[in-house]
This record gives sequence, C-alpha cells and structure tokens, in this order.
Amino acid sequence: MFFMELAEKVTAVNGWSESTIKKLKQVLVHFPVECEYLENPRSDKLLPVYLYPELEAVIREKNDTAALAAFNCFS
Repeated sequence: MFFMELAEKVTAVNGWSESTIKKLKQVLVHFPVECEYLENPRSDKLLPVYLYPELEAVIREKNDTAALAAFNCFS
C-alpha cells in the first residue's frame, strides 16, 4: 500500500523494479527491528519506547502533548 501511494505522488517510483521494491520493504521492516521498536519482522505491534525523564520534563514544560503521545505518555 505504501509504495502504491508513493508511486501516485512520485512518478519515478513507477520505474522501480519489483526486486528494488522488495529490497526496500525488507530494509523498511529491518530498521525498526534493529532499533527495538518491533520484536521481529512479522510483528505488527510496536514495542514501548523509553523516554528519558529529562526529555519528558522538557516536553511537558512546553506542553507538547502530541509529542508525549508518541511515547505513550497520556497522563
């Protein structure tokens, strides 16, 4: 789905081979696994992200609730 939408916005994507798209998909899944955002390449659930207390304090000080939501901080 991502690559279909991208192809609509960026016409050069239409010229990419199937093997290029397949490799890009592998890389796009591999990155969050390596960064420990996903348990494994087949997982569809994000793992919790550690938010340093100092960073959380600054975000709260700026009242940036959208940023806190990205770290599952809703209180």
